[in-house]
Amino acid sequence: MRRTAPEVQLVAVRPEAEQLPEQLPERPPGRPVGKAPELRWDKTRLDVVQKVWGKGFIAPGGKKTILGLVEPLGLKRGMRVLDLGAGLGGPARVLAKRFGARVTGLEADRRLAEAGRALSSRAVLPSKASIHSLAQRHEVLAPGAFDRIFSKDVLFTVRDKARLLAVAEALLADGGRMLFVDYVVAADGRQTPGVEAWVAADPARPTPWSVEDYIEALTGLGLSLRIDDITGETRRAINGAWADFLARRRRPSLDRRAAQMLLDEARLWSRRAKLLRTGELRACRIVAER
Repeated sequence: MRRTAPEVQLVAVRPEAEQLPEQLPERPPGRPVGKAPELRWDKTRLDVVQKVWGKGFIAPGGKKTILGLVEPLGLKRGMRVLDLGAGLGGPARVLAKRFGARVTGLEADRRLAEAGRALSSRAVLPSKASIHSLAQRHEVLAPGAFDRIFSKDVLFTVRDKARLLAVAEALLADGGRMLFVDYVVAADGRQTPGVEAWVAADPARPTPWSVEDYIEALTGLGLSLRIDDITGETRRAINGAWADFLARRRRPSLDRRAAQMLLDEARLWSRRAKLLRTGELRACRIVAER
């Protein structure tokens, strides 16, 4: 039964002063600096992003980060978990291995889904951490089909977030929980010139909400909430991954096309890290419960 008086708990964590490492890959000749790169997930791009973020990941994360983020979900063996925007399935495989959960990953990009499915097969987890494109897996989207729903670094790219949240709530079993990690803008929803420039240049075409937008949408669905500000942790994950990559890198290791994609990735995350540092963007962990 849904709660008639949803609760909202806000937990703020003060971000620490950090900066993205200044040493970036050299820029090969080619596309002008100001033009947004295309997000085309071919083999070269997949190889490049995994060099930075780790095998099976296309964004800051890794096993330790994922396990810390999902702690409020209270995962247990056999739970049915939906990973929205699963990417290459790195988080899904972490959850399946650590908790014995049955994870279904849904990914909008067909190439990402195919590559993620192949990685799960090689990890001998094709059924416990199955990765599918949205077009392939509509049959799993039944009311009450999942005990837990997880999504990381995806919602800020979704235009109709209210509809997606309503669909996710309907998929949740009684007593279930959802956990979203997302980037949010200022309390009044306004976009600063820095955020506007980021939205225009980022290939993900962000449409970020404010915390208040999430509170209104999720409490309107009868859910109780806890929202944690994890900006500091997110910046540490971004900066740490780049620092580790630069420390590992040996030249010459990338051809011209891969070097351009690496530079695109560095610029993309440098813009996001700068906005997190100035406070124009915040990273939040949003936990909603039926």
